[in-house]
Amino acid sequence: MSAWRGLSLFVGDARLVAAKDLRIEWRARTTLGQVLPFALLVLVLFGFALDANRPTLRLATPGLLWM
Repeated sequence: MSAWRGLSLFVGDARLVAAKDLRIEWRARTTLGQVLPFALLVLVLFGFALDANRPTLRLATPGLLWM
């Protein structure tokens, strides 16, 4: 089996798993309702902690969302 064939199979399997998980999450609709308010709360709290310095917040926001 060539490396490209193996990669193609891996990507196809990953897409199937992601599609299945997204369908389950769409039906349940609980994760978005829990994660989104928490993410906004974290951003607001860190905004206060970083003294609302706009350049610092712009640099830190992607990392905070990653948490």
